[in-house]
Amino acid sequence: MYNFVHFYEIVHFYFLEVRNMRIIIDTELNKIIVPDSFFNQIDKMNKVLAENKADKTVDYVQYIKDSFGKAIEQAPIRKSDIKKR
Repeated sequence: MYNFVHFYEIVHFYFLEVRNMRIIIDTELNKIIVPDSFFNQIDKMNKVLAENKADKTVDYVQYIKDSFGKAIEQAPIRKSDIKKR
Protein backbone atom coordinates (compact mmCIF):
# COMPACT_ATOMS: atom_id res chain seq x y z
CA MET A 1 0.00 0.00 0.00
CA TYR A 2 1.23 3.48 -0.77
CA ASN A 3 2.07 6.02 1.88
CA PHE A 4 -0.26 8.66 0.46
CA VAL A 5 0.40 11.09 3.31
CA HIS A 6 4.04 11.25 2.25
CA PHE A 7 3.00 11.32 -1.40
CA TYR A 8 0.58 14.16 -0.70
CA GLU A 9 3.36 16.19 0.88
CA ILE A 10 5.46 15.80 -2.25
CA VAL A 11 2.85 16.36 -4.95
CA HIS A 12 -0.41 17.56 -3.49
CA PHE A 13 -1.62 18.97 -6.84
CA TYR A 14 -1.52 15.65 -8.66
CA PHE A 15 -2.84 13.71 -5.69
CA LEU A 16 -5.90 15.91 -5.43
CA GLU A 17 -6.45 15.81 -9.16
CA VAL A 18 -6.59 12.01 -9.26
CA ARG A 19 -8.41 11.72 -5.95
CA ASN A 20 -11.46 13.47 -7.41
CA MET A 21 -11.64 11.25 -10.47
CA ARG A 22 -14.90 9.53 -11.34
CA ILE A 23 -14.61 5.84 -12.19
CA ILE A 24 -17.46 3.76 -13.59
CA ILE A 25 -18.25 0.16 -12.68
CA ASP A 26 -20.03 -1.35 -15.66
CA THR A 27 -21.96 -4.30 -14.24
CA GLU A 28 -23.06 -5.48 -17.67
CA LEU A 29 -19.52 -5.69 -19.07
CA ASN A 30 -17.94 -6.44 -15.67
CA LYS A 31 -15.36 -3.75 -16.36
CA ILE A 32 -13.95 -0.76 -14.51
CA ILE A 33 -13.96 2.24 -16.84
CA VAL A 34 -11.54 5.06 -16.07
CA PRO A 35 -11.45 8.53 -17.64
CA ASP A 36 -9.18 9.02 -20.64
CA SER A 37 -6.86 11.10 -18.46
CA PHE A 38 -6.36 8.40 -15.79
CA PHE A 39 -3.13 6.88 -17.10
CA ASN A 40 -1.64 10.29 -17.88
CA GLN A 41 -2.39 11.49 -14.36
CA ILE A 42 -0.76 8.44 -12.79
CA ASP A 43 2.23 8.91 -15.10
CA LYS A 44 2.53 12.54 -13.93
CA MET A 45 2.41 11.41 -10.31
CA ASN A 46 5.15 8.84 -10.95
CA LYS A 47 7.28 11.42 -12.74
CA VAL A 48 7.09 13.78 -9.77
CA LEU A 49 7.87 10.93 -7.39
CA ALA A 50 10.91 10.01 -9.48
CA GLU A 51 12.06 13.64 -9.57
CA ASN A 52 11.86 13.69 -5.77
CA LYS A 53 13.72 10.38 -5.53
CA ALA A 54 10.81 8.56 -3.92
CA ASP A 55 11.37 4.84 -3.48
CA LYS A 56 7.88 3.85 -4.70
CA THR A 57 5.73 4.45 -7.74
CA VAL A 58 1.98 4.36 -8.16
CA ASP A 59 0.69 1.27 -9.95
CA TYR A 60 -2.44 1.82 -12.09
CA VAL A 61 -4.31 -1.28 -10.95
CA GLN A 62 -3.24 -1.08 -7.30
CA TYR A 63 -4.37 2.56 -7.13
CA ILE A 64 -7.88 1.52 -8.20
CA LYS A 65 -7.88 -1.49 -5.84
CA ASP A 66 -6.88 0.74 -2.90
CA SER A 67 -9.57 3.29 -3.78
CA PHE A 68 -12.26 0.64 -4.15
CA GLY A 69 -11.17 -1.01 -0.91
CA LYS A 70 -11.80 2.23 0.97
CA ALA A 71 -15.06 2.94 -0.86
CA ILE A 72 -16.51 -0.53 -0.37
CA GLU A 73 -16.34 -0.11 3.41
CA GLN A 74 -19.00 2.58 3.12
CA ALA A 75 -22.66 2.28 2.19
CA PRO A 76 -23.48 3.00 -1.47
CA ILE A 77 -24.95 6.43 -2.19
CA ARG A 78 -26.81 8.01 -5.08
CA LYS A 79 -25.12 10.63 -7.21
CA SER A 80 -27.82 13.11 -6.09
CA ASP A 81 -26.69 12.58 -2.46
CA ILE A 82 -23.28 14.08 -3.17
CA LYS A 83 -23.11 17.76 -2.31
CA LYS A 84 -21.44 20.09 -4.77
CA ARG A 85 -18.48 22.08 -3.47
